[in-house]
Amino acid sequence: MTSTRNKNTQGDYNVRKQESVMIRDYLIHDYANVKNPVMFSLGSNPSFYGGVLSQNSVDIESKLRGIRSVNLEGPAFNVTPQFKSLPTVSYFERHQVFLPQPYIHSKSERPNYLG
Repeated sequence: MTSTRNKNTQGDYNVRKQESVMIRDYLIHDYANVKNPVMFSLGSNPSFYGGVLSQNSVDIESKLRGIRSVNLEGPAFNVTPQFKSLPTVSYFERHQVFLPQPYIHSKSERPNYLG
């Protein structure tokens, strides 16, 4: 019976209220979610949640996990992905890559050298 008495006290109410405020502040914090998602032009890509990359991410995930794959009551569950295009950002300039001309070995110039 002692645990039920603590649920309606002023101190417990204050703790729950502070917990609710902290969760709310975390969820609406500027750095807690992706505001302007971009892909990097070079290097690793940042982590995104599914809603950033496609319009129907929940349907795609359901199809990949096999949810409704054995549904005998309704129609088949086919998903057409609706991708979102993300801009790319470049944080530094890439230098142009210079490739050498392909090596052409002439056997008449140095006979018996490597073949």
